[in-house]
Amino acid sequence: MPYRVQAFLWLLQHGKMLTNNARFKRNLTSNPYCELCFEDIEDLQHVFRHCPRAQGVWQALEREGMYCSATDWDFQGWLRQNLLGSHADSDWATKFSTTLWYIWKWRCASYFDNIEGIPADKGKFLHYKFQDIILAVTSDRNSIHKSLRDQGNQ
Repeated sequence: MPYRVQAFLWLLQHGKMLTNNARFKRNLTSNPYCELCFEDIEDLQHVFRHCPRAQGVWQALEREGMYCSATDWDFQGWLRQNLLGSHADSDWATKFSTTLWYIWKWRCASYFDNIEGIPADKGKFLHYKFQDIILAVTSDRNSIHKSLRDQGNQ
């Protein structure tokens, strides 16, 4: 995965993302609610799972034939299971991580009225993005293995 996504995942796993609720607790905003749907307090669970915008992304992936694991678990369990647990798709951790990254990225773009970069068909966009990332990771892995083999033959 790209380094920025790895750093993002570390922040996410350690609860360090500045959701509106986290900002509210630090007196950085006067409102802990999600400013995209106004339905609930904006915590990690809401941003990545319960907000209608996030649910729309997961539903778009389902239309592409991709499904999350452990959908009824708490947020940290859901996160761990989809990142580290077994899944029918061997590339699921990469796809899941990328999806989380884009949900956050699109949320931030919406907050700052920069919606022209948000695709209309998020499922198709992510499907193509997954292919690009997996191809890049596979190419890097193959290059590293070839380099190690070449060093061993010297």
